[in-house]
Amino acid sequence: AARLVGAPPGYIGFETPGRLTEALRRRPYSVVLFDEIECAHPEVVGLLLPILDEGRLTDSRGRIASFRSAVVVMTCGLPKASREDQAPEITLPHGLIHRIDEIVVLRPLGPAEIRAVVDLHLERIAELLAPQNIGLDVTPTARELLAQRGYIEGSGVRPLPRVIRQLLENSLSTALLAGTFCPGDQVRVEVEGDGLRLEKG
Repeated sequence: AARLVGAPPGYIGFETPGRLTEALRRRPYSVVLFDEIECAHPEVVGLLLPILDEGRLTDSRGRIASFRSAVVVMTCGLPKASREDQAPEITLPHGLIHRIDEIVVLRPLGPAEIRAVVDLHLERIAELLAPQNIGLDVTPTARELLAQRGYIEGSGVRPLPRVIRQLLENSLSTALLAGTFCPGDQVRVEVEGDGLRLEKG
């Protein structure tokens, strides 16, 4: 908490301004993100009360940082609800919960959403190939393999960029450097064993 508002008088680092309060003084129109707030130290949660209640926070030097023009977002891991339509239980102090304007529950991604994220990554690769006049054709089975490998229950699609890099981008880069694909070619991506195969389409 001291890093956010500055160290108290008499402590080492008192002259250093708080990271949060100083940032808000310089840029009052900000989005402030508190990720995994349920893991935060109680002192940090305590700092949120005046921010959400009064729209301001006083640093260790007594200077006020206004949060009235800022958007405060908190993420929180929730236990699985027993039913899809059941509201999840939030494990935060009630004083904090009652000061939150809106609670948005993000449900786990379904197969269609995961495939859409895969498609976005593949579109980015295709855009990188376009200036070289090289096309990219990824078969549905190859897309499905990337979707399966790139999604982990509880982590979502965080592993997906790494999976695409390992299974597709690395071999594609090697093939391009070797001159396997030339302008006007179409790179066809197929499943081969537990990986992907690149060939001219």
